[in-house]
Order: sequence, then C-alpha cells, then structure tokens
Amino acid sequence: AEPLERLLDELEAAGVNLGPLDGHPATLAYKPRRRAVLRVGDHVLKMYAEQRPFERAAAGLRVAGGVREVQTPTLEGRLPARLVTAQLALSGSRPARAADVARQMGELLRELHDASPPATSPGIPTAPPSFQLAAAARSSELVTALRPDLTGRVHALLRKLEATMPVAERFVHSHGDLNARQLLATADGLVFVDFDSMCHAPTALDVADYAGHEVRGTQNEIEHVARLLDDVVDGYGERPPGVSWYLATSIIRRSPEPFRYVEKEWPERIEGMVRTAEEALRR
Repeated sequence: AEPLERLLDELEAAGVNLGPLDGHPATLAYKPRRRAVLRVGDHVLKMYAEQRPFERAAAGLRVAGGVREVQTPTLEGRLPARLVTAQLALSGSRPARAADVARQMGELLRELHDASPPATSPGIPTAPPSFQLAAAARSSELVTALRPDLTGRVHALLRKLEATMPVAERFVHSHGDLNARQLLATADGLVFVDFDSMCHAPTALDVADYAGHEVRGTQNEIEHVARLLDDVVDGYGERPPGVSWYLATSIIRRSPEPFRYVEKEWPERIEGMVRTAEEALRR
C-alpha cells in the first residue's frame, strides 16, 4: 500500500542502484500473508510479512552469492525495516519439464554441495534428518484429517521412517526447496533461484527433493519418479546415503497439496501420494 516512489527512494539510499524504470512493477509471485515478489526494472524485490523469513532469505542470497562455482541471483541490498530484499533479475526461462534438465541440475547441485564450507554460515539453519521427519509428521496430520481412512497406513509409514532415519555424517549448504520451478535456463547455463529455504543439510535432501516435487498422486507414478531420481544421481556423480528415505519424507511433506490447490479428485491424489511414498521407501 506504500507509494512505490517512497520504497524506491529508500532502496536508493541503501545503495541499490535500480537504474531507469520502465512502467509499473510486475507481480511475479504472491503468497497471501507471507511474501510478494515484484519485478522493478532490472531488479526483483521480495517483500516478507515476518522478520524470520526475511532474515533467512537474505542470508540464503548472501551465502549462495559467495559460491563462485555456481551462478545465482546477486543480493543488491535489503531494507530490514521494510523486510525487503533486492536482487538483480536474471534473464532466462524455466525448464518445460523437470526431466529435461535433471542430469544438468545434478551436476550443478554437486558444485553447490562441494563448495560448502565445513561449518554452517550465520543465518543459515541446520536441518538434520529429524527436522525432515518432523515436517513430514506435521503434514501427515492434515492428511489423516482429510482422509481418516488412511490413518493406519500413514502412521505405519511414519513409524518406518522413524525406525530407518539415516545418520547424517556430512552437512552441506542445501537449496532446501529444490524443484524445476527454482531453475532458470540462461545463456550461461542452468541457474538456481529462490534461496529462501537454504539450510545446512545432508546431501540427500536436495537430490530427493527434486524428484519428490514431481509426485502428483497418479497411478504407477513410482517408476517415473525413480527414473527422474536416477538422472539426477547420474549428474550428481553418486547416490547420496539415505536418498530413498528423503524421497519418501519429501513426498509425505507435500501430500496435502492436492487438497491445498483444490485439484480435481484430490482425495484420490492424496492417497496416491501416500502410496508413492510407501513405494519410494522400499527402494
């Protein structure tokens, strides 16, 4: 609701050179009560509703920008009082399908992980396997509320996940929410964007997340997801320990999405995602 000119003046005062502006800002993304993303000239402004997500996003951009081996958006500045970050816009397009760039993405991901320092960075949270399991358990509460008939299966799956939770021996700087929508194909190659969920986690998190985001709860989906995961692993160069466990938890974390996005036949889709998670854990 603030006049745009006032916000731009504050950014200029903070050292963000926005350059000439052409027309009105364009809304790139909007999550009610959480975040708004605007394109203003050659910059992208991200506005947050709360302090903690803002600080984590700014830290993610700063840390990712320090990885010379991987091209990422550049943090140009931030306004702590406004909970706004400013970054240079990148020219490129999102991949049409996750499978089209899976191997290339795996190679890029390996560069990001290998460039990680031996310790975590300020502002970047640590996400051990127990964090992933807790997130899956929270999502399962909504699943069992929506589909009470799945309660037994979901609880059995959570018990198996708890019993087989991997022991993390290596933590790296992870994207934290890796999927094809977080990639741009540019003239210089593939680029990661949106480091709002960056964390210090086992290598398997990002590898499994990329495949887990493609699960939609359809029939016989596990074969497609397994092939996609294999392509990522080929590019990555090795299969990270615990990747099947992370794939199953990644799917369960997103299992309420068919309901959340009001997809057609969402009750069946939710059951399909539970089924795919069960099958993923057995692989």
